[in-house]
Amino acid sequence: MATQRENALKNIITPEMQAAAVNEGLDVSIIQDGLRKGTIALVKNQNRPSKPTAIGQNMLTKINANIGTSKMITDLSQELKKLEAVEKYGADAVMDLSTGGDLDKTRELMLSKTELCFGTVPIYQFMCEQGGEFSAHDMLKVIEKHCAQGVDFITVH
Repeated sequence: MATQRENALKNIITPEMQAAAVNEGLDVSIIQDGLRKGTIALVKNQNRPSKPTAIGQNMLTKINANIGTSKMITDLSQELKKLEAVEKYGADAVMDLSTGGDLDKTRELMLSKTELCFGTVPIYQFMCEQGGEFSAHDMLKVIEKHCAQGVDFITVH
């Protein structure tokens, strides 16, 4: 499957580009041109229904809310309440910073309950589960798992 940038370079306008243009209040050609130039990224994982989000030059400022479990509190109903508040108050994205409990289950539940742009910090899961030293291959396996679950973006430290 081609990326949004690859489609833009081939002069193909995708439904995701069109949705992002509507969300930004812009003509789709501006999104397409920014993708071609590399000044705009279009964040949308193909593995789940989520709102395509354009980030970059001349795009609206995005609000990201951080939520997540800890080793001390792993209450998933509490995380869902946080997620509801994130949506109610108009965030554009949510970041799962969970470090406690069943991280895969927590992420899968939250991903199933929102269409917001959704991010994670994969090294948190790696360190919680593996600890110690790791190879680039090990880290890529965690990133691939998050992407397969439907995560739209990640933070790399």
